[in-house]
This record gives sequence, structure tokens and C-alpha cells, in this order.
Amino acid sequence: MQALKRILILTAVFLLFAIVFRLSFLYLSQTSMESTPALEVQSSFGDVLLISSAGIHPLQHGERIQMGDKIRTGKEGEIELHQEGKSKFRIKQNSEIELKRNGTLFLKHGALLGVLKEDEIFKVEAKGWQAKMQNASFYAEADEKKSTIGILNGEAQIKKGLWGAGTALGSLQKVESNSSIVKKISRDEWNRMKETYELIQKSAASEALQMDLSKQAGDMFNFVFDHGTFYTPKMGFADREFIKDASTGDVRLEISYDVFPVGCYVGMYLKTRDLDLLNYESLHLKAKRPDEGTFPQQIRIEMKSKTGIARVFVIKNFSGKWSEFEFPFSAQKSIPINEITIMMTHEKVGSDKSGKFLLRDFSLKPKEKSESKISAVVQEEPPTKKVAEVVAKPVV
Repeated sequence: MQALKRILILTAVFLLFAIVFRLSFLYLSQTSMESTPALEVQSSFGDVLLISSAGIHPLQHGERIQMGDKIRTGKEGEIELHQEGKSKFRIKQNSEIELKRNGTLFLKHGALLGVLKEDEIFKVEAKGWQAKMQNASFYAEADEKKSTIGILNGEAQIKKGLWGAGTALGSLQKVESNSSIVKKISRDEWNRMKETYELIQKSAASEALQMDLSKQAGDMFNFVFDHGTFYTPKMGFADREFIKDASTGDVRLEISYDVFPVGCYVGMYLKTRDLDLLNYESLHLKAKRPDEGTFPQQIRIEMKSKTGIARVFVIKNFSGKWSEFEFPFSAQKSIPINEITIMMTHEKVGSDKSGKFLLRDFSLKPKEKSESKISAVVQEEPPTKKVAEVVAKPVV
């Protein structure tokens, strides 16, 4: 009798545990489903099929991918997806992916690349690893032998197996399913992965918003009428974004770069009008490295007139806190500036060939009234053959 009672109690405990586990699983799955923004088809060409519970049919522009759906591309097929207009993904030819019910994008075979925005956390999985990423550019591929994920810019947390320990994967690093060693990507791999940068495109409305935000980044931008980035697609990448802090109202400039190939240089340009260095003592700005991730050891700021480079300033050793820097002009004659560039080079950024840095509060310090002169009646300062670099020091 006692034995029967013990069996009944154990059975009841087991059933209760099973019910609690099932309810918890359903709750977490539902929470994940609700918190994962829908994926929508942005463009596609060639043989691209959606496999769902309703059947199989070719995917169309604007169609939404539901939890549990699969996408299969043929030999000449390719598709781009976006997540509420922010994060973007490209599925290459001869690939198959599944949007699992927990919101994870599973790569069965082929190649998947994507760009994830800062405010979104996304999970990508293949046989042998799971990746949790935020604000990162990645490239993943899988076949019957192994699967690989590489990070071009940003960071990812990689987990292998159900109980495996997490591994941090940084910019220009990769990990493979058949090895636990984090490796640097090679030049050939970078050449294949750099296609990911094609997904980072800004619409006309987004560019207009960037111009509006830049006007709040300091009075120097009163003289700026255009800005953007420069790079050679085969040799590197650069991106810039003005972001307004919701809590403080401050606008910061975030510049991302990739100068992996030897000899590469990339940067940001600012086209200016009516800016004469004769009327100002110096430029002040604040800089810092990102809270997480890689950053450069050095950046170069060039101020250019119609006759060439007029002033060169260098910022070294980015701090984890906002530090103010001053760039003295020492102009004795008129120097009208028509362009300012912020540049990173393979040779000067240090060991982190891909990374990010932050700038804000660009301000020009006017000269005293007795010192300033009207630029229009003052002879312009002639260009020098070589402009010396001035290493900026933090303002104490």
C-alpha cells in the first residue's frame, strides 16, 4: 500500500512538472514570437520559393515571412529581406533558411548575410553553432561538411551545442562548426564577405534626417551643406550616422570603418561654405570609443581649401569616456575651407582594422573682435608643400 501511494505521489509530481515545463515553453515561445519583428521581402530575382504550411509558391515583393516558414533559392535565385526597414538580410543562391518559431533564423545550407541595427537583437543558427548579435554585420555559410559565421563589423555571442559555453566573436573574426578556435578572416574570405556592406543603404528620407540631426551636433555644422562617406568597395568600407540620445537630447556622430586590405583608406567628408579659419582660434570636439567592440588607435582630420590641405589634426588613444579635444588654427591670413575629412587608414588605425568611434559637440571658438578680420579683404594664406600633423591633446 505504501509503495502504491509513493508511486502515485511521484506520478503526480512528474505530471505537475511536465505541465509547468510545457506552459513555460509556450510562454517563452510566444514572447519570442511577439518580440521578433516580422521579416518582409524587399527584393528577389530568379528561383525563390516559400515553403509553408499552406504549400509552396514563389515569393513576391512585400510578402511577409511567418514563423515556421522556409525559403529556398535556386541556382540563379537571390532574395533580400528587411525587418521593419531596419535590419536587412540577403540569402544567396542554392540556399535554404527557416524562420524558426522562437524567432531564430536557421541556415540549413548555402549563404546568408545581414546587417543588424543597434536596437535589435537577432539570433542566427546553423548546424554546430548559434549566434546572438546586435549592431553587427555578418556573413554565414553552411554545407554538408561544416558551417561558418564571420563578423565584418560589430560583435556576436556564439554558443555551440545546447550546454556549450558562449564565445565572443569580434570584428574580422570567424568561427567554424568543426572547431572551437576563433580565427581571423583571410583576405579571400573578406573579399567574399564584403558583399554584406551592400545592404547598408540609406534612403533619401533617411539622408534628409541625417542632415537635420547634424545641425544639432555643434555650431561647426552651420557651415556644412553636405556630408557622406568615401571608400572603394573593393578595398574597404565606411558608414556614418548621427544619433540623438533620447534621454539627454545630445546628438552624436558614429563612424564605422573597415580598412582590412593593405593600403586601404576610408572616411567621412563634410562639404563646407563660408568657413574661414582666420575668423576662429580653434575647433573643439568631444570623442570616445564605443562601450563595446573595436575602435581605432588613430584618426586623421584634414581641413582643405581650394589650394590643398590647409590643416591636419590627429586624435590618438580614444578613451572610454567623452574627452574634449582642441585643434588650434593659428591662421594669420584668410583660409577659406571648402571640405573637412575624417579619415582612417590601414596603416594607422592599429590592430583593429574594423571598428567604430564616436564624436560630438563640434564647436568653433571665435577670435577676439580685435583679432578677427573680414576674410573678403584679406589676402589668402598660400598653400604649403606639406602640412604638419598636429596631435590633439584632451582639454583639461
